[in-house]
Amino acid sequence: MLRGVFVAVLWLVAFPASAADFGVNWEQANIFVQGVGKQHPKAKHISWLFAQKGARVDAQRNFLDTVKEIRLDNDSLARDEMVESDRVREDVSALVSGLHVVRVRRRKDLSVEVLVRVTMAELFSALIPEQRFRELTADVQAQKMHGDERKYSGVVIDATGVSSFSPSLLPWIKGFSGSRIYPNAQTPYDVVRSHMAVAYAYDVESAMNRQERVGVHPLLLKLPAVSQGSRSELRLNKSATEKFLAALSGGVNQSAAVIIVLDSAN
Repeated sequence: MLRGVFVAVLWLVAFPASAADFGVNWEQANIFVQGVGKQHPKAKHISWLFAQKGARVDAQRNFLDTVKEIRLDNDSLARDEMVESDRVREDVSALVSGLHVVRVRRRKDLSVEVLVRVTMAELFSALIPEQRFRELTADVQAQKMHGDERKYSGVVIDATGVSSFSPSLLPWIKGFSGSRIYPNAQTPYDVVRSHMAVAYAYDVESAMNRQERVGVHPLLLKLPAVSQGSRSELRLNKSATEKFLAALSGGVNQSAAVIIVLDSAN
């Protein structure tokens, strides 16, 4: 019975269709990494186990290489945090050791291929523990703004025209004045840890329909192509700032109900 449930759960996971799909998928908030192991030529009776173990080690190595290049926020990459923090190194090491193998396949050449999957939420927890999150957001205070936008259940920011923006684990939204306004010191870490401060999409329509993240009545903010974007920061104009702050005050900040729609090149 449990085996049947496990198989059913795996069918719900969208596996990469080709090698080009491996790596970081910001829209699905997953990282898929492949590993390959060869059979032992002189130990055929344990060759399958030998190859499977080798494939897992290869996947762990590939995963670590992938993670190091992920942008943490506007100012740093994951590898920078891993160098500076013993705790982060330990947490990432634990994550690597416990990688979820979601598929094992024997190739025609008798080598073994494994596919491992890590969610971005798991990676976020390892790279940005609560104390670090509090340090990063300590100077970013939630600003009260009251208006009709309080009725919105979430916010979708259309940044498809901002090619300079790069997705990260902790992107920053700046207001018209240039100050960071989200995430902030009042954004609950437990919520952010479970599904990050923002979700990502590549299509505005699909983002607006993601009710599990932005609810049934999200606010759409479209940034013009000339909007300032720097690595992993977006700056809103005056009108968008007022609407965004009002939505945050209306509950969006507490639920982290924000999606950024990316340029297809990102």
